[in-house]
Amino acid sequence: MVVPTGGSVVAFTSGYKYLFGTLSDNVRIIEPLVEAAMSRQDPPKTAAIAARNDMYTIAVSENFKKVAETAGIKVIAFDKYAPGTKDFSSVITKFKQDRPDWIFIAGYLEELITATKNMKQLDVNAKIVSMTAGPSYYDYIEGLGKDSDYVSTPTWWHENARWKGDDIFGSNENYVKLFKKEYQHRPDYLSASASACSVVFQKAIEKANSLDPNKIRDAMAALDFISFFGPIKFGPVGQNIALPGIVLQIKDKDWLI
Repeated sequence: MVVPTGGSVVAFTSGYKYLFGTLSDNVRIIEPLVEAAMSRQDPPKTAAIAARNDMYTIAVSENFKKVAETAGIKVIAFDKYAPGTKDFSSVITKFKQDRPDWIFIAGYLEELITATKNMKQLDVNAKIVSMTAGPSYYDYIEGLGKDSDYVSTPTWWHENARWKGDDIFGSNENYVKLFKKEYQHRPDYLSASASACSVVFQKAIEKANSLDPNKIRDAMAALDFISFFGPIKFGPVGQNIALPGIVLQIKDKDWLI
């Protein structure tokens, strides 16, 4: 089994010999985000976190806290909100009171659109505003327009990346072109990750020169190549250990890498 959506280490640490994932560990996407923030002329000194109370968002938020504190940033708040929250006024008001340099909110598309709207309504700002995973989807930009400007997000893949791959697609640019032609919309990182799973199967079957599950599994575990999606190499627990994180910032209805 090759999964396109597993970014948390906990999903791979139960001893499953036949489980692989194309996404790298959540920490790998957080590290470049913090590095980018600390490279500013006025790096953040404090941060506040709000996380949706589920496995992925808590895991990525805990990783953000760990990496940020290692970089010397003081995390002054770590709050959790219920899945399906429709009004973030209480969370945003707390941000306004705490006045952190960096606001980090982890959740999903509709929640993060609502949280961003609430921030604008309550006039809450920070040196840096980062969210995951909504801002990597074009629906986030469409839902907010100019209010999405300057929001940053960590992610595993984006259509503006420029990977040249040893696979059926040949390059990220060609993959995006073919995807748009086939489905009439823009691919997000989950679409690309799912396509990368198919590339992994193809590579492993060709390497094994067999359809025997054990031989395919062993061939898959030994893969080490660059795909349209980026580097793919599986570590001891089956998670991709080669894929670096990408930092995006929205400006004028597009993403800057």
